[in-house]
Amino acid sequence: MNEIIDIPEKVEKPLRTASAGARFGNYIADIISFYILLFLLAFLSGDLAISIDEDLLTVYIVLLYVLFYAVFESLLGKTPGKFLTRTHVVKADGSRPSFVNLLGRTLARFIPFEAFSFLFSDRGWHDSLSGTYVVYDDDRS
Repeated sequence: MNEIIDIPEKVEKPLRTASAGARFGNYIADIISFYILLFLLAFLSGDLAISIDEDLLTVYIVLLYVLFYAVFESLLGKTPGKFLTRTHVVKADGSRPSFVNLLGRTLARFIPFEAFSFLFSDRGWHDSLSGTYVVYDDDRS
């Protein structure tokens, strides 16, 4: 069920929000991409990863996760999953989100049970709290 966002002035036609299936596809592809990146970094670091304290390793993984989403969405406008589903993130007015919006969006993913927020709404908490929407590329102006 796609929501139509009524965009004032900036966009000539309404934007079509991504379906639940596309959003789930984004999630799966992004998780796989993140683990591939994590594996490559662990492989390249060699023995360094073995000697790192477990708590410090957790901090590194969390920071890498934040960087993964923030960098992909701020530099490229989308994550690997969004490339596959041909979707991207916008603000309510159809414009590209600022780095602060994207950072807030990424940090909101750490809210406990955030993934379950999609059971009750088409937008997850990381969308509603950051004021962003995921829409299809064919609607991009």
